[in-house]
Amino acid sequence: MGEVVREILPACPDIDAGKFEPREQRLVRNRLAEVLRYVVCQRLLPRVGGGRVAAVEIMGQSLRVRQLIREGEGADATFHQAITEGGSYGWQSFDRHLVQLYERGLIGEEAARAHASEPAELGHGLDRVRASR
Repeated sequence: MGEVVREILPACPDIDAGKFEPREQRLVRNRLAEVLRYVVCQRLLPRVGGGRVAAVEIMGQSLRVRQLIREGEGADATFHQAITEGGSYGWQSFDRHLVQLYERGLIGEEAARAHASEPAELGHGLDRVRASR
């Protein structure tokens, strides 16, 4: 998910890249943590049979997400983990949506694998779909 926040909210890598003074970094992170409500990202993938289909990742605000924005990701806490665990809030990871699109026959396995955020997680999902067919 850190990838999503960096794609949608360019201030995040700028904060870490030193484009803000240390005092400003904390202020920018705190402001962002307070104003962010949802982040929705999409990737357009080749549709089976032609055209394109959108794969969507959704993350909302929670205490954990605000903490991740303020303090940054670590080995024990990532945006991807927050999204994966936020399914009950309607959040979804790219990988989860890729599996759903594959299951519905809208994208092929190659397209799903090429756009995975977490290849191992996607692989398990694709395996479950193939086993159920």
